[in-house]
Amino acid sequence: MRPMIAILATNCGGTQADYVKSVERAGGCPVIIDRVEDLNTLKPIMQIVDGIIFTGGTDITPLTYNEMPKEGLGRVDSKRDEFEILLVKWVLSNTDIPILGVCRGMQILNVVDGGSLHQDLLVEKITLSNHWLSGIIPSDEHGHSVYITKKSRLYDVYKKEKIMVNSIHHQGIKNIGKSFEGTTVAEDDIIEAIEMKGERFVVGVQWHPEILVEKHPEHLALFKKFIECCYKGKEDKT
Repeated sequence: MRPMIAILATNCGGTQADYVKSVERAGGCPVIIDRVEDLNTLKPIMQIVDGIIFTGGTDITPLTYNEMPKEGLGRVDSKRDEFEILLVKWVLSNTDIPILGVCRGMQILNVVDGGSLHQDLLVEKITLSNHWLSGIIPSDEHGHSVYITKKSRLYDVYKKEKIMVNSIHHQGIKNIGKSFEGTTVAEDDIIEAIEMKGERFVVGVQWHPEILVEKHPEHLALFKKFIECCYKGKEDKT
């Protein structure tokens, strides 16, 4: 039986289908989970799913990492932030299921673990490279290269140190959470992926592999590795 994968509903219309397609092609059974007013409502579901994906979307409210809003901050959804922060904490503390964070999803994992974000990479002069390429090139095309650390989970996925990714973000990780390490960087040293230390599969990527899989099927490997870990956890439960 396919492992059941919870996919957090995104507030960016039209992209949920890409996550569903990627999970299905990788061998999982996708289940869309929307936010609820009371987290207890979801706990029975979280106890039977085999993995969870935190998706992309709006900027994260800076108050969640003890900063005030600055110039360049985009649209935020504080209710989504509050819900996902509570859910991440609960899933990390009460389950051992694999977690994949995509773009905003990577950032929310980092914030929950005590990390912080650059609210706008260009405004803060962190880089001269524009990482927000939406509207400049198609989202399903490569935008720049990233460099993967050897002996990392992502190196095990892609089998090489340099890959091409898309780029649809203007924020980036400032300080990495204490339980994570940066394992992938762009040419300008912006952190492009984080992985939790230890054996559990908890990985966040700044790019959108779910959008790339159609034209660049090598990115399906990330979902396959994630599903593989979910399947192993499912077998261990039985």
